Amino acid sequence: MKMKLVSLMTFLFLIFSITAKAGFDEGKSAFEKGDYETAKQELKPLADKGNPAAQNIIGRMFDEGKGEDVDYKKAMEWYRKAAEQGYPNSQSNIGLMYFNGLGVEKDYTKAFEWFKKAAEQGFAFAQSIIGSMYLNGEGVEQDNAKAIEWCSKAAEQGLAVAQYDLGWIYHDKLTNYKLAVEWYRKAAMQGFANAQTNLGAAYDSGQGVEQDYVQAVEWYKKAAAQGNEIAKNNLAITGPKAQAQQQKKSDEANGYKLISLTDFKLDAKSMKKGTKVLMQGYLAFEGEMISLSDMMPQARVPNALKVYLLAENAPREARRQLLDFQQHSCGYYVICEPMVLGHVAKCTQTFAGTKIRDTYCLEVDEIRRGSH
Repeated sequence: MKMKLVSLMTFLFLIFSITAKAGFDEGKSAFEKGDYETAKQELKPLADKGNPAAQNIIGRMFDEGKGEDVDYKKAMEWYRKAAEQGYPNSQSNIGLMYFNGLGVEKDYTKAFEWFKKAAEQGFAFAQSIIGSMYLNGEGVEQDNAKAIEWCSKAAEQGLAVAQYDLGWIYHDKLTNYKLAVEWYRKAAMQGFANAQTNLGAAYDSGQGVEQDYVQAVEWYKKAAAQGNEIAKNNLAITGPKAQAQQQKKSDEANGYKLISLTDFKLDAKSMKKGTKVLMQGYLAFEGEMISLSDMMPQARVPNALKVYLLAENAPREARRQLLDFQQHSCGYYVICEPMVLGHVAKCTQTFAGTKIRDTYCLEVDEIRRGSH
């Protein structure tokens, strides 16, 4: 008889547990969908019977004003009922109440104590906050090592904000840019806008990763799409650089060799007939003949080469571009800084009596504004 009674009680308990779980799941789902009336109908009876998960959600309804008027004291009452049963979500929520001074006097020390209870149970959000509090010395003595320890616990569980915080610590506090990039990337891949912005900045500056303006722009765009203002500003600055970088890769793929005129020490061996050359530097426009060196002080160094553009021998479209650039960007006898793509060719004329053997000429393929 006793065996039959025990079996019946066990059966009834299982039925109650299954029913309670079904009621909780339905209530939680309704809460997440914004159907707060159904959520309250399903969860309130369970909360009254001591279900900590239900108590936590009832607390959130008062805390966040969802289905109830905002009432932080009532929220705290429900959070405490669940927290005293060791429910980490509610312990963390009480920590937030003390941290922000909602319904209670702001108290970082008490906030830290409640966050710690949840963090020690492996609750990732609380672990992240504990790391942040150690980092900023809020409610506890500042300690970078412990900040990393706790942020790492949360980051390794995949919490994006913790991954971002960890990246920030490595970047700003420890100047370990490579590790910073690793953690920023993990958070950025989850769509965390601040991490996307900082990852873009890493590519922009070349800190912890090879400089790549194109990659920087891609990450700035993702963050800007979420409304991040810093990303929007950076995008405006870095966008043109990315376009120039892509153009440079395209030019190199098409066989053009970049020669900078900054110091004007051109390599005579590279200036063979037919060689494709992309020149960037200052040009002095002087009618049909365009000297690349006459007005540059660096051209006075020994063995500097004089280079002319054969505008009259260039294809019609190139001549049009050259004339347009000259008229709208420079004017005659003015120094400008375009980029010139052309083929090394035999000089048929020179400017101001320069000897043929001292000059190189380019047949113009294209002229662009700006520089790589």
